[in-house]
Amino acid sequence: MRALLMLPLCCTLAACSENLSPIKPYERPVMPTTVAVNKGIAQTVAEEKITGSIEMSDLRETDHGPGRFMLCIRGVEPKYSRLTSYAVFFDNEDYKGSRMAVLIDDCEKQAYRPYVGQPAAAAPPAPAAEPPDRHHHKHQNTF
Repeated sequence: MRALLMLPLCCTLAACSENLSPIKPYERPVMPTTVAVNKGIAQTVAEEKITGSIEMSDLRETDHGPGRFMLCIRGVEPKYSRLTSYAVFFDNEDYKGSRMAVLIDDCEKQAYRPYVGQPAAAAPPAPAAEPPDRHHHKHQNTF
């Protein structure tokens, strides 16, 4: 009797097993390109409202955080001389998020350089050319 009850269950499970796709092997994330890094930094700067000059560390692999690769950025505010550091995370070309840096991120131990991907400050407008003085005309002698 028990075997008769199990027969329909086994047939049902066997029919469903055809539709299962094979499990894909794990592919380790690769380092993002410069374009992806610039987009991630720009997104972090906007999200965290970082002001002043932006500095960045080198991109490195990590075993914590929401992404396999990370870099540190910091905003330098000349008015207050206050540095605020953030960890920015990536998997492949994908920005995975950011957070205020914590000790395990080692942002305080990194070497920083200016972030050159940021838009350049607008150049001051060129001074307008002075219009010709219409009241003082030089007279030329035609002798």
